[in-house]
This record gives sequence, structure tokens and C-alpha cells, in this order.
Amino acid sequence: MDVDTTVTAAMATIGAYIGSKRTGFSHVIYNVLTAVGALLLLTPYTLSFNYLFPNEFVRNPEIALVIFHSFFNVIGVILILPFTPQFAQVMTTIIKSSTSLYNQQLDQALLS
Repeated sequence: MDVDTTVTAAMATIGAYIGSKRTGFSHVIYNVLTAVGALLLLTPYTLSFNYLFPNEFVRNPEIALVIFHSFFNVIGVILILPFTPQFAQVMTTIIKSSTSLYNQQLDQALLS
């Protein structure tokens, strides 16, 4: 599910204006970071889940998956939220604006 939204966000940045490019690219970076975190948390989660709820993976694998997905998304938000200003600064550094400071907030596609 996250791969799908990440690909969609990356495709939406093609030919887009600076704000859209920064938003789409930040979405891609955030999802890559949370995917790495999810891979690191997968084994501890399955061990904990099996210990707390024996045989539930066999009976309700969908519930286990939903709990895991919600868990790592919440953890991702909690970990990245305190660094929002720094994350925004990285995005503005990576994707520089080619317009002047006076009109960089104006997006012609949105105005039309």
C-alpha cells in the first residue's frame, strides 16, 4: 500500500511546480524511511505478537498485518514529527527554487 502511494507521489512530481515536487519527494523519502523501520521491526513484532497471542497469525493474519501496518506508521510519525523543520530544510536544499523570492509562492497551474 505504501509503495503504491509512493509511486503515485513520485509520478505526480513529473513536470510539477516546486511545491508539488518538494511534497512528492518528501513523501517518497518518508515512506522509504518508514519502510526501513518496518523491516527492522518485523521480527520483534512477530515474536511479540506470537508470544502475546499464540496461534493468532494462523487464525487472523489480516488482523496481525493491520496492527503491524498501523504500528509502524504511528511510530514513523512520532519519530519524524520533532524533525519537521529540519526535514523541510532538507527538501528546500535538495529541490531548489528557480524563481525569485517575490513570486515563488504563486503557482500558475493552481491560479488557472
